[in-house]
Amino acid sequence: MTGEVRFRSIKSEIRVFGLSNFVSDPKNRGKSIVVGVVYRGRLWIDGVMWTSIRDGEVDATKRVATMITSSPHRKQLRVIVTEKRTVEGAHPINLGDLFKLTGLPVIVLTRGLKWDRLIDQILTAGINKDDAARIIKMSSATGTTPEALRVANMIAKCLTKLVPSDRR
Repeated sequence: MTGEVRFRSIKSEIRVFGLSNFVSDPKNRGKSIVVGVVYRGRLWIDGVMWTSIRDGEVDATKRVATMITSSPHRKQLRVIVTEKRTVEGAHPINLGDLFKLTGLPVIVLTRGLKWDRLIDQILTAGINKDDAARIIKMSSATGTTPEALRVANMIAKCLTKLVPSDRR
């Protein structure tokens, strides 16, 4: 998919996919957990999914895209939201490729977002920054982190601690 997805209106129950990536403890045998959470705006969770990525895996972007496109929620999703540390972490994700493979615009948040400088502090693929800022505001209950991403981060941290490394 090329170009930009245009949003005529952004509904309060827009389906946002929060993407989080956590590297577990040293016993993880070179694997990271990637968690995705489907959220209706800032109201409630519709779904949770996860996968693991091995160190040295050639293309984490394809692995994440497959997790999203094979989800029963795919047809309802409108946007992917993640953080800069996920995109640039141990298993880098290419924003443009993720947009092309899923057909969903991607919004990347940086640390320390401020409402008055929101447009200058986000990265996007497939969506203009004005629409991205509106989606962030619509899907955040408190602060500048959309609920989908906040909950994905919480679940990823828990899975990293709870799931034995040989089961990932």
